[in-house]
Amino acid sequence: MHERAEKIAPAAALALYLVLLGTVLTLAAVGGRLYGLLSDSRAANDARRASLTYVTARLRAADSADAVRVESRPEGDVLVLDDGSGYETRLYAYHGALVEEYAAVNSDYMPATAEKVADTHTFTVVQDGARYIITTDDGEAHVTLHSAGRADR
Repeated sequence: MHERAEKIAPAAALALYLVLLGTVLTLAAVGGRLYGLLSDSRAANDARRASLTYVTARLRAADSADAVRVESRPEGDVLVLDDGSGYETRLYAYHGALVEEYAAVNSDYMPATAEKVADTHTFTVVQDGARYIITTDDGEAHVTLHSAGRADR
C-alpha cells in the first residue's frame, strides 16, 4: 500500500498544482476584465460631465465685475464672458454640441467657426443675482460669482 501511495503522490501534486494554476489564471482574467469595465465606465462618466465642468471652470475664471452676461437668442441661451480687451468668449449650444466662440464684442455670431467643447443638446443659463444655474444634458451646476456688486472698472 505504501508503494501505491508513492505512485499516486506525484500525480496528485501535479493535479493540485494545475488546479491552483487554473484558479490563479482565471482570477487574473476576471480581475483584468473588471478593471477594464470600471476604467471604461469612469472615462464615459468623465466625458459625460465635460460640458458642465468646462462651463463652470470658464465662468469662475471670468469672475470680475461686469465680465459675465447671459444673452437670449432664438437658438437658446448664450453665456458671454468679456475679458475687457474688446473681445468676448461666447458659450452656447449649436447642432447638438456646446461650442465656444471667441469674437469681437458686438460682432455677428459665427457658429460654423466656433470650437466644439462637448456633446449636449441642452444648454440653458439662468442668472439669479450673483448665482448662475447652468443646465446641460449632463445635469445642472450652480456657480456663484464673488465679484457681484464690486466696481473694479
